[in-house]
Amino acid sequence: MFGADEPGCPPLAPDRRAWLDGFDRAAIETRLREHVERLPAPRHRLADPASYETAEAYVLESLAAAGWVGERRPYQLENALGIRDCPNDQVPETHVYPVLHGANIVADRVGSDPTLPPLLVGAHLDTIRGSPGADDNGSGISVLLELARLTADARLTRGLRLALFDMEEIGLFGSAVLARDGAGAGQPSGALILESVGYYSDRPGSQHLLPGVGLLYRGQVRRIRRHRCAGDFTLIVYRGDSTPLAVALAQNLVHVAGPNSVILMRDPANLPGLGRVLRRLLPWIDQFARSDHQSFWRHEVPAIQVTDTANFRNPAYHEATDLPDTLDYPRLAGLTIALTGAVAELAGWVRTPPPRPRSSRAGAS
Repeated sequence: MFGADEPGCPPLAPDRRAWLDGFDRAAIETRLREHVERLPAPRHRLADPASYETAEAYVLESLAAAGWVGERRPYQLENALGIRDCPNDQVPETHVYPVLHGANIVADRVGSDPTLPPLLVGAHLDTIRGSPGADDNGSGISVLLELARLTADARLTRGLRLALFDMEEIGLFGSAVLARDGAGAGQPSGALILESVGYYSDRPGSQHLLPGVGLLYRGQVRRIRRHRCAGDFTLIVYRGDSTPLAVALAQNLVHVAGPNSVILMRDPANLPGLGRVLRRLLPWIDQFARSDHQSFWRHEVPAIQVTDTANFRNPAYHEATDLPDTLDYPRLAGLTIALTGAVAELAGWVRTPPPRPRSSRAGAS
């Protein structure tokens, strides 16, 4: 209805299904858990700069161990309007930061065709003050680092850029800088943003829905309710121009994790002919633009958000209880394999047998 229906996701070709089935899921699961457990927690540039710098070092070492060269890209912002940095028990409010010093981490794999802009996969590195951030966003970081390892020897037609953003929690500042600096010829062809992707629950009623969302996304909400509102799926938020990104990931997830493992919802502000009207009528419309994908939307870069829906499912969201043991590593491994398959399609990977696992320790050869 009104363009809000899920796009079709044709099944993968037999050779692609066989290729995905060749990945060692148990080994991937082990490495994902290790990344989440070894990341410093919390990771907060303003509240604990030493811990955040340790997190940066861990990411750079992990990328190097996977065969990538990561680059730390510092930035300075003045009079930056964002969200006041405060513990979760305080009500968030807007705040102007006179000066902010941050840094993104970017790693590039050059494709065989330099005329094609790269595909970007990103996740934010920071946490809210006081939260260990295993799901938000250690889960996204771990998937990105494992993707780096799985694509280390890939022969790509299109380049692949991996990005870890700073200061997402206080205003999407890191991704805003990266998207701004790439405006024009330096922009990626598309961005896949990993935001809280590791918490799942099969318990009925564990998935909370926005009030009235079923009026707009009828088919999606029917699917969720058929599963008794269990938080057992990955949500992909997309816009019209990023439909190919969403479909590519969804196709791979369906094969890896089953037909009910993924739900697709188009940003309501982007629905044809309705976006402006809905923005006035629906108080929750901005919930679809709460993470770093918004920064790329602002610069007209096709982008999707990949998420477990965060506070609409995870009771530990932004809490001291957001710990590594609360994550579902088998499902997180499935998402990692599906993302690798989507990258293979979108970046033109000449597929070979899945790579043998390298050591999972940062800095190992």
